[in-house]
Amino acid sequence: KMLTCGMALLLFLCGTVVATAFLRSLYPLLSLAYVFATMRCYEEGVADARSAYSLFKLLFLKPATMATMIRLRAAAKAAMDPAVALLPAGVADSLSQSADDARPTRPLDYYFPWWVARLIMLVARRQKKDWNEVLRLNDASTMDYVR
Repeated sequence: KMLTCGMALLLFLCGTVVATAFLRSLYPLLSLAYVFATMRCYEEGVADARSAYSLFKLLFLKPATMATMIRLRAAAKAAMDPAVALLPAGVADSLSQSADDARPTRPLDYYFPWWVARLIMLVARRQKKDWNEVLRLNDASTMDYVR
């Protein structure tokens, strides 16, 4: 399926370049920009829908299930702490950040409204998020919320 889509996109790209050369018009090249924007909007939409769905599920999470998840996270952190001690000094220091230090540092996140930042990020490649995008227990990329 992925190979077929890749080949179709490659044929579309080649066809657009050939059509631009033969027709001596920039309109076929504008269709490439349209396809790129459509794919980016679809990718952002799917990621935002997945994030919204996980937040919706957390609204109806039972307290016992939440307590189990927090206990499992604490067990995972306790199991990882000995392994973290084996990492080089520079790497280990950056793993224990507070929630304030783990905030995004891009200027787009602070100086523009969300819709302007989305329009600007449309041309940039989507930044992959951490596990917090799929399952949000806290809006921090660290595990310092474990009791």
